[in-house]
Amino acid sequence: MESAFRRRSPASALAARLILKPKVLILDEPTTGVDTNSAQLIKEAILSAKQKYNTTILISSHDHNWLNHICDKRIGLFQGELVENGSVNLLFAPWTKDDEGNLVKLFIDGQKLTVPNSSDKKRDAILMINSSDFKICKTDCDKQIDQDTLKGKIISIHQQEEQRKLLIEFAIAGIGFNCRICRSFFITQGFLPGDEIYINLKFSNLQWI
Repeated sequence: MESAFRRRSPASALAARLILKPKVLILDEPTTGVDTNSAQLIKEAILSAKQKYNTTILISSHDHNWLNHICDKRIGLFQGELVENGSVNLLFAPWTKDDEGNLVKLFIDGQKLTVPNSSDKKRDAILMINSSDFKICKTDCDKQIDQDTLKGKIISIHQQEEQRKLLIEFAIAGIGFNCRICRSFFITQGFLPGDEIYINLKFSNLQWI
């Protein structure tokens, strides 16, 4: 009986607070440690509060897909420090070194990303990639594809506050990333979830932490 209560407690605690029609709600990993069905109920309750009561909601979560869907603004934190106000991608170690000493990320599907001018970086460094530093393509990609091009798959597509922009979530060998594209380019390419895409990175703007 006690364990059953504990499994229900996160959703129950949230429901008790939503009854009060709060003006502000602060949630720390609200879907962690619950089953899939309970997590979905929690997400629906939070969205309902936002829509019905105009509740200001502050959410701390690693569920990036959900955050992209529900949040008006995202702030990236790493080890307690602000790393980006918006959508940021972090590519973690391990890294290997090539013959010139540059860092190389080996993906489990055999693809690799070699970061130029990174010989002074350690193997445990973390690469920070802004969402605007990715270039993706689905059709007519001959001019984009080169030795640094990676392949991935679109996970989801989200409308941004700025109506001309869309946020595309994609995965490379199971590692999730996101990028912003113009609506006109989105229409031209005909992107859909599940599509395979080509991905290039603007190396000039990369940052290390």
